[in-house]
Amino acid sequence: MHKNCKKIIMISVVARIIITIIVFAIIYKQKWHEKTLLVLLPIVLTFLDAVDNVYATYEEINLQCVLTKFHYYCDKFADAISYSFLFFLIKTDMMLSFFIGFRILGIVLFLMTANSVFLIFMFDFVKEYLLYLFLFNNNMKYLMGFVVLKFAFIIVINYVIKKHNEEHKNDILLSAPDTMIHNYSDDTLVAAKRGE
Repeated sequence: MHKNCKKIIMISVVARIIITIIVFAIIYKQKWHEKTLLVLLPIVLTFLDAVDNVYATYEEINLQCVLTKFHYYCDKFADAISYSFLFFLIKTDMMLSFFIGFRILGIVLFLMTANSVFLIFMFDFVKEYLLYLFLFNNNMKYLMGFVVLKFAFIIVINYVIKKHNEEHKNDILLSAPDTMIHNYSDDTLVAAKRGE
């Protein structure tokens, strides 16, 4: 890992947390209509998840920093903070509170154990749930089907990527959401042999 990576990552994560606070403060003050929030919040959460990568991928050296365990840990920590703000912003929906708490617990267990299995089985369904509410209102008839589809997608994508990586050990390896460090022991997730 490049010697400046930790500094670059910390700057990007702190920037993300500050932007998260500002964005959620604006959302809270605006008193948006519920239907608008159900579309706005998934976009905001996706944007916030990408914020820390913008600075960290600005240069080639920085790109190497994004592909480290340290960045992955910091990114998950920042995810937990974003979801905590969301939890306090919308406390009335018990199912949303469950999905937020479920994901935060998965992140905490991952950070404590470094085992990404917690991220797979305690997957992120928050954005999908918000969009589900937008499309189906409070009709929970189809919710379990969507949860099962999301879990199946995570399992399949991780299987495909793991298979690809086993077949291409000397190439740049692919990474799947929530499993980036599961099979890696060094600081660099991109395990291509580049003499690093």
